Amino acid sequence: MTTLERALAMLQSKTEDPSLFSALLQRLTDAEVFVALEKNPSGRDITPKTVLFENLEYVAIYDTEERLSEASGTGTEYIGVSGRGLVQMLVGQGTGIALNPGSSALGYVFLAQTVEWLAATLNEKPDEIYDGIKQISAPAELSLKF
Repeated sequence: MTTLERALAMLQSKTEDPSLFSALLQRLTDAEVFVALEKNPSGRDITPKTVLFENLEYVAIYDTEERLSEASGTGTEYIGVSGRGLVQMLVGQGTGIALNPGSSALGYVFLAQTVEWLAATLNEKPDEIYDGIKQISAPAELSLKF
C-alpha cells in the first residue's frame, strides 16, 4: 500500500475529518505519480490520457507503474512526475485529477477547483522575507560565578 493510498483509506474511513483531506493533498504533492500518455511526447509537449466522470474531464494518474499497466495495458507510454509538478502543470487547464482509474486500487477524483486551489497554495510566498544577517557583534560580558 502506497502512502497516497493509505491517506485515501484514512479519508474514506472518516470523510467528515478535514485534516484527513489535507493529509491526502499533502501525500499527493509529495508522491511520484505516473501519467498515462495519449501518444509519444514530442519535445516538451505531452498529451495525458483523460477519463470522463460525470461529464467532466480528469487526467488519469496512478500511484504505481503496476496500477498504470493494469488499467492501460502494457506498452502504454507514460511519464513519472511529482504530484506537485503535475498540479502546477495543470493550472489553467480546467481539468481535475483521477487517481487510479480503471485499476483495482483505491481511487479518488480531485476536482479542477481543488487542483487550482492546491496550485495556488503551493505557490504562496511569505509576506516577509529574511534578508540575511545585518550585524555580528561580540556577546555582552558574562560574569561566571562558581
